[in-house]
Amino acid sequence: MSIKVLLLWSTYLSIGVVTAQSIDSYSPPPASLVSLGHIASRLKDCQEVNATQFTKLNVRFICKLASGELYFDSGLELDDDGDTTTAFPTDWRSQWPHQTSTAYRTSSSPLNPMIVSYIVLPGAGASHAKPFYSVHGIAKGDGAIVVWKGHIVPAVFGDVGPQNQLGEASLHTIVQLDPTWVPFTRDSHNKNILRTSNAAYPSAEVLTIVFPGTSQGPVLRDVKGLYKVVLNRFATLRDSK
Repeated sequence: MSIKVLLLWSTYLSIGVVTAQSIDSYSPPPASLVSLGHIASRLKDCQEVNATQFTKLNVRFICKLASGELYFDSGLELDDDGDTTTAFPTDWRSQWPHQTSTAYRTSSSPLNPMIVSYIVLPGAGASHAKPFYSVHGIAKGDGAIVVWKGHIVPAVFGDVGPQNQLGEASLHTIVQLDPTWVPFTRDSHNKNILRTSNAAYPSAEVLTIVFPGTSQGPVLRDVKGLYKVVLNRFATLRDSK
């Protein structure tokens, strides 16, 4: 699924495991409070979700808001799965564990990770027969908002990952969150080809809010339309007391 080599953003140097916090002790990261608006106060009345199944990426808190949205605070890891026929450099070459498919797609192809901002949610597994997203009323294609340090990025739930990992997102999502990040680097053994930059930020405190019921159906028909819907939903949630 996602790249496993850990390279921290310079502002996050610790890769220690963080224990998920309770609803009484959790506070959103200060750098994102302005972006959250009134959502921050709504967290005190949300339904806390058990985070013990997530052993990677330092999931700090998960809850379901009274209005039905799923909120989580986690680290971030990239996912470059999907259609790479466009928007990728011609000298780019895939490497394990890249996959050419995504769990959600357009009518003609898998999602392109350099064009579409998508998030990844955990699937089923040996200890969880029902996918995490289904348990919380979320369907493939539902929209989401990803927040980090004042950056607000609309996205789509576009791929399914391991049951023990929460906090993956496409290349395009990460570039939108941090425009200084370089998504491709030269292969260390062959300078003639590019690889996806290895990246995982386990302590990044990235906030994701998923909006159930916003999927466009079996396929993604209009990504910009979906982004507009979730941005409006987010604005309403943020601005309403």
